[in-house]
Amino acid sequence: MVNNILIFRTDKIGDLLITCPVVLTIKKHLTNSKITLITSKNNHNYAKSFGFIDDIVMFPQGNLLEKFKFIISLSKKKYNYILILDGKDRSIISSIFISSQKKETVKTYLPYFFAISLCNKLYVPAEPQQI
Repeated sequence: MVNNILIFRTDKIGDLLITCPVVLTIKKHLTNSKITLITSKNNHNYAKSFGFIDDIVMFPQGNLLEKFKFIISLSKKKYNYILILDGKDRSIISSIFISSQKKETVKTYLPYFFAISLCNKLYVPAEPQQI
């Protein structure tokens, strides 16, 4: 069984770089994983140069309709995990409409309380947790 993992990292190149160990660790421990990375325009081409990410998709910069179409296209796929590593509101809101068994974010507060009601699989830690 393939573990489909969707990762949101829609910020700058340095933030993408610190995500690389996370992706490599997932690949090491879940050898049957397929990772899709959602990037910003800033780091999209750079992320394409990595050989260990299976699919790289740029978050649309355009109008609301383009973003809606993007979310619809992602919602047609089945994911086991969604990791929102950028902590951006747009990523959290997008993840609400994408099906997965587990959703995690690094954001320590969630102004969209309704997100938890609509998608009670979204886990938002109140404070950093030790691994």
